Amino acid sequence: ARIPPEEHPSRLALHGQFVRSYEATLWRKNAATPVLVEISSAPIHGVDGRISQVILSYRDITLRRRAEEQARQSEEKFAKAFRSSPIAMAITTVAEGRYIDGNEALLKMLGYRAEELVGRTVSELNIWVDPGQRAEALEKLRRHGSLYAYEAPFRTRSGETRIVNVCMEAITRSE
Repeated sequence: ARIPPEEHPSRLALHGQFVRSYEATLWRKNAATPVLVEISSAPIHGVDGRISQVILSYRDITLRRRAEEQARQSEEKFAKAFRSSPIAMAITTVAEGRYIDGNEALLKMLGYRAEELVGRTVSELNIWVDPGQRAEALEKLRRHGSLYAYEAPFRTRSGETRIVNVCMEAITRSE
């Protein structure tokens, strides 16, 4: 994207404004692909108090933007796989077992609607027939970082008991 002349950081700096994180696409000489840059500017005042010069700094953010786009695409793929999986899956907090999300297969298996499940804990919903088994599963998760093929009875919304094969994987939030 070209910068309109009236919005160019050097022009704005001449009018006393400091511009930060202005993005523009620049073409390098003899290069086939453009470079995405972040432009910052700052006015320099002379002894008379008037702006005498402008400092412009350019930072190449092409790789950062490419990584952000790849992360967005990866999250999109995960969300699609999560939602459409025929295997019941949930994302919960470790400490409380609070449901952050659950796919359609989980909702169907447990008999809940999303708004009845998300935001509530496994304790509030009385999902684990034996809460001690959840504690045991969490201990194994803490020790190994994952848990596979752990059988436990779960209680559905209607009170029916179903034996489920629990698999857990510890994930961390990156913020």
